[in-house]
Amino acid sequence: MVDIIMTWLLRLFFWGFQLGILLLIAWVPAAFLAKSRRAGAVLLAVILLAECAVCGYLAYHPIVDVPEEYAEYVSAEEIREFNSGFYSANIPVFPVYIRVLKANEQETLVRTYYGFFGTTEMSVTADGPSITKPMFPSS
Repeated sequence: MVDIIMTWLLRLFFWGFQLGILLLIAWVPAAFLAKSRRAGAVLLAVILLAECAVCGYLAYHPIVDVPEEYAEYVSAEEIREFNSGFYSANIPVFPVYIRVLKANEQETLVRTYYGFFGTTEMSVTADGPSITKPMFPSS
């Protein structure tokens, strides 16, 4: 029961934190550009909707950096197959940037950046993906 409560608290924390950041980013231009309170509210709503659309797009189409020397072994589309969407059902953060650290015929090692929430490293082999560095290491 405690695990369920902690999972939901963690989930609410991440959603609330991300929403707070979106509101802060949207509020600054609205406060400076709007001439009236109503125009500010409309501008805030438009900016917030645009931010949500960008975040939704990034969740399933993160920026993938494949260095030239590894391009023959792996493509950005192959990396997105394993690294798009949310980190997990319990931790609702999405990847923003993915960098290929190493690639050869047997293995591809990628580092995934989840904004300022943290990073993970994943090894993709013929057997499938495996996380080599989780976002929150267990003790």
